[in-house]
Amino acid sequence: MGPRGTPTRLSRSSIPQEGSRLRSRLRRYLGRKVVLWLVLSACAAFVLYAACGLVQSIDDLDDPPDGDWLCSGHAMECEP
Repeated sequence: MGPRGTPTRLSRSSIPQEGSRLRSRLRRYLGRKVVLWLVLSACAAFVLYAACGLVQSIDDLDDPPDGDWLCSGHAMECEP
């Protein structure tokens, strides 16, 4: 910069470098943001999968499918 903030020839030639530097920083920022959202989505999908499995197993304990045997930990024998 020249006196009173007027641009000089040297600073004009550095404008494309600053623009490309800004673009690369923006690309990095957006890339990190995309990766963060992908990881958060994967975590949410896993939690939903685990919750569905838990609900299904609790439902199977309350009302077992036909033909399965239920064994109590305190009983000596199993009954259908």
